[in-house]
Amino acid sequence: MQHITKLTVMLFISMLSINSKAQSEPPIKQGFIDVVETNNTTLKAYKDKIEAAKLGARVGLNPANPEARFSRTSNGSAYNQEIELTQEIDFPTVYVKKRKISNIEQQRLTSEYDIYRRNVVAIAYNTLAKFQYAVNMKSLANQRAVKATEVQELMQQRFQAGDISVIELSKSKMETAIVQSMVQKWEMQSNLAKQDLALYVGDVDGQWAQLASMDSDLTSFEGSEEKKEALKLVWVEQNNDVLGAGFQKQLSEQNIGLTKAQSLPKFIVGYRREQNPVISMNGAIAGISIPLWENKNKVKQAKAEKLFAESSETDARLKANLQFESVYQSTIQNQEMHQLLISNLPSKQTLGQLSESLQTGYISLLEYYTQLKAYYELENQIEATNMAFKNAYIELFKVAL
Repeated sequence: MQHITKLTVMLFISMLSINSKAQSEPPIKQGFIDVVETNNTTLKAYKDKIEAAKLGARVGLNPANPEARFSRTSNGSAYNQEIELTQEIDFPTVYVKKRKISNIEQQRLTSEYDIYRRNVVAIAYNTLAKFQYAVNMKSLANQRAVKATEVQELMQQRFQAGDISVIELSKSKMETAIVQSMVQKWEMQSNLAKQDLALYVGDVDGQWAQLASMDSDLTSFEGSEEKKEALKLVWVEQNNDVLGAGFQKQLSEQNIGLTKAQSLPKFIVGYRREQNPVISMNGAIAGISIPLWENKNKVKQAKAEKLFAESSETDARLKANLQFESVYQSTIQNQEMHQLLISNLPSKQTLGQLSESLQTGYISLLEYYTQLKAYYELENQIEATNMAFKNAYIELFKVAL
């Protein structure tokens, strides 16, 4: 049953990859993954660490080193010389189990790197979305600063003509200062986000056309109950804790067999030569070592560790299921909120009419700013929910990286 589940997961990941490429879904854009793998030094260092750990997993698979002994004693006129070579050999099953454990450990390390890599790529995507958000907000702030300056100039003219009071003129100056401060704020935020993004992709400016395309390719998420269940199966199987518990379970199962095999006798074979002035003797050495007390309770310990691994896997699956539901609902809710806000955003024509109404004196400055602030707040919410949707969407499809 376990093999069938794994086969199903692998098949679905392949289908997810094909479908995602066809729909240009960014979580599996190989170009972005390649950029991150090339430029992120932390990922490179982690890869070197994993490769070193894989070499360590292959240590200790062979028999122990042979032992060679030489001794010579004498009393001046006579001597006694001994040469001995011995090799200790475990029961053959021990080496079989050790190699199986080594293979599982190397698979676990490969999986550990894949998990780390996809997490880094997902963070890089989130950083890209954060940078794009800051760029968009800076652009909006610049547009608002232009409008605020125009309004201030209009109020200055009216004040000089004696049509408005100094209070209204001061109000326009205050609003202009506030908007200009927001320009500076988003300029700083975009620079900081750009620096963060450079840690993952290197030269942001040189690759911006490609990066902007990847960010804008985020598609609307269309979910059905059938697709949700299929994605959930993959999502749970690829969960970090579930994968870790699964490998721990495999290792504990093999460790039971290894512990039992280590309770079997060890063999000692070798060669011995003894020589003195009277006679020389040589011949084979054979021996056996029976671990009567050394491995006591180790099998029980290994079985207890297997039970713990099974419980950990069950717990990890339960938590992964709950986490999936949370991320899935967050993706849908942020998308629906984003679409709702866009549908309620007044047209640019309406905004133009608002400016005309102020210029003609049809509405007061206070009423103008009240409506304009509501419009700006709606724009801000649209940008914020769009970034929240991207973050949830990337987390949801991280299994495809």
